[in-house]
Amino acid sequence: MFCHQATDKNYDNNRCRRGNNKLMGCSTPLIGCRSMDHILSFMFFLQHLVMKPHAYLARSDPSGPHATIDASVSTSSSNARNRLQVARVFVKDDVNNCDSDVPAKERTCRKLTNPDRRFWYCNNSLKRPRKCDYYEWKDVALEDGYYKNLIYSMMQQLDSKEDLGVIKNLMTRNTELEFLLSKEKSLVATMEKGMCDSKKSIRMYKLLVVVLVVGYVCFVFKLAN
Repeated sequence: MFCHQATDKNYDNNRCRRGNNKLMGCSTPLIGCRSMDHILSFMFFLQHLVMKPHAYLARSDPSGPHATIDASVSTSSSNARNRLQVARVFVKDDVNNCDSDVPAKERTCRKLTNPDRRFWYCNNSLKRPRKCDYYEWKDVALEDGYYKNLIYSMMQQLDSKEDLGVIKNLMTRNTELEFLLSKEKSLVATMEKGMCDSKKSIRMYKLLVVVLVVGYVCFVFKLAN
């Protein structure tokens, strides 16, 4: 069945040849297994090159037009993704516009009739003269009952705590001011004491001067007599 006797050294190669020849329908060993693998790889390369030539041109020449096209496509896709992300960031829901097509502001009511109820109003309504009277409730009104009274009582407690905090801050500030005032008073007392001592010293000095003058006059009269 074989054209020539295979040696021990080329036994594996001849076995590959027999397998390839059977696959190709040939009974004669024409080419080896490794050569067939190289030929098949080269054929796949040619097929891929014919179908997608710009990929190999871009790899071989990074500054070529195909590479520029790929870079522009990737850049445009990344820019599109960035624009989509920015668009998602700036989307804002639940915003009403007033009659003048101006975005309305949101505030919370603190009155007894509608405790902690949110509403929209136009920013121009705070200006004088008033340019817009847009006003609309955002939350549904609570019925008179347990929950409404509970919210109001909690708001009162919160206000009382805030008032207590303000009172504590004022008391702390008052204590600091009293301490500074006591220091100022002690300093004034020290200065007054120093002034009194200075006045006493001046009086003693004047008395000493008068005594010296009188003694000098008496001494002169005695010498004259």
